[in-house]
Amino acid sequence: HADTPDVFERAGRYARQNLNYGMQVVLVFTESGARLLQTDRMARLLLLPGMQQLVEDLDAGGASFELDLSSARRVGVVETLTSLLPSLRIADAARLAELATGTRMTARYG
Repeated sequence: HADTPDVFERAGRYARQNLNYGMQVVLVFTESGARLLQTDRMARLLLLPGMQQLVEDLDAGGASFELDLSSARRVGVVETLTSLLPSLRIADAARLAELATGTRMTARYG
């Protein structure tokens, strides 16, 4: 399942590796990722060993977390999660198109 902690962890570790190479990194949460971002599931995710540190490393390294707005609407995620992911932005269709171009590592999670 794409909305499981191990998938998020793999995406996060890959993103952290790219940060270490000096790349701009954007993690975009699409449908499965949006389901994971529901507050109760994200809170449980961050309790897993090493997961909170991974998120903090990504945030400290300048990685951006973005939520695909249309995906969030499709799965019914309407709450803002700034308490769990302070750098989470909402990405509309124009932002997603922008992320598809340029020299950055964009990981679509979910």
